[in-house]
Amino acid sequence: MLRTVALRLVAIVPLLGISTLFAFALLQLSDVDAAEIRLGPNATEEQYDVVREELGVDRSPAVQYVDWAGHAVRGDFGTSWVNNADIGDQLKARLPVTLSLTAGALLIALVIGIPAGILAAVRNGRPADQAVTAVASFGQALPNFWVAILLAAYVGVKTDLFPATGYVGPTESVVDWIQSITLPSIALGTAAASGFARQTRSAVLETLDQRFVRTAVSNGFRGTTVLTRHVLRNSAIPLATVIAAQATLLLGGSVIVEQVFALPGMGSFVLTAIRQGDHPVVLGFVAAMAVTVALVQLVLDLSYAWIDPRVRVS
Repeated sequence: MLRTVALRLVAIVPLLGISTLFAFALLQLSDVDAAEIRLGPNATEEQYDVVREELGVDRSPAVQYVDWAGHAVRGDFGTSWVNNADIGDQLKARLPVTLSLTAGALLIALVIGIPAGILAAVRNGRPADQAVTAVASFGQALPNFWVAILLAAYVGVKTDLFPATGYVGPTESVVDWIQSITLPSIALGTAAASGFARQTRSAVLETLDQRFVRTAVSNGFRGTTVLTRHVLRNSAIPLATVIAAQATLLLGGSVIVEQVFALPGMGSFVLTAIRQGDHPVVLGFVAAMAVTVALVQLVLDLSYAWIDPRVRVS
């Protein structure tokens, strides 16, 4: 197990290199001038040249990337072209907001989606199954930004049950932290809950059709015992794969939801950087997301071993 963890951690390095190199290459296609961003449009050409040399953008793209990567592996992502702020410090401040939102959305999706999927599977072909399938299909079709706007307007503003904007960290107040991420988590987790319901239904139905399940039922085991000890355990691996995939999608979807609820997370951070042409911030964002996704996949691999003893043996 330790060897597996070590290999996965080492694999983060090439993943980080490929993702950031691709992002860097795309950024080179833009005509953004770092010196003009730093000094504005009214500086002299001599002043622009000094800033270009200071920022290192007067060198070839290959040298620029190698220099950036060499600092990044040591945790130094450089400074913003716009405000000269340290990018690493900004990532540390904003990443917990995005992770809180993603975790809240994932929790809501699991609490709603998995029981609904199990209900649909055990009631296959009955009204309960049809209702869950219909609601899940409708939920997957809802854009999360539209759900976010409705929740902010009709729940956050009109009812004042939860704040429509803003974020409070857990170190300040746990209650206020939960309240501040409740509506964003619901908006982000709606489509994921629908996806979990459909995937859980398919996984459970497939397991229910296995011989060992029919044998357990024919031997007189109670339905709840068969479901909890045999069906759900053997359906867990495909569900773990879906959970990891959804966690990655939720990280990406949080960008728009954070904008709607004015959360100071990674979404607003990178969108502002893109609008301003702040390339170092965009690269820092890509690197942080690549590492986060790699760690999610590591947790997925470890969950396989925990769920299925055969994986531990192999």
